[in-house]
Amino acid sequence: MNDLCRINPMYQFSLKAFKVVFAGAIEKAEPSEDIKARVHNLIESITYSTFIYTTRGLFEKHKLIFTSQMSFLVMRF
Repeated sequence: MNDLCRINPMYQFSLKAFKVVFAGAIEKAEPSEDIKARVHNLIESITYSTFIYTTRGLFEKHKLIFTSQMSFLVMRF
């Protein structure tokens, strides 16, 4: 989300807003007894929630750029 200011300086997201999205994503993540499965579920939930939250506030012409950036970061890990 912080890299969006490189696209347009107008895109500024607060830490407080991210904390709300993060906490909501943790609550929505599917629980699991297996630690690896739980971590995987958390990562997927947080990534998806952040993506949905962020794209709601973007101009249409910037959504593809953001989606590409996020895809590249996910593929790195």
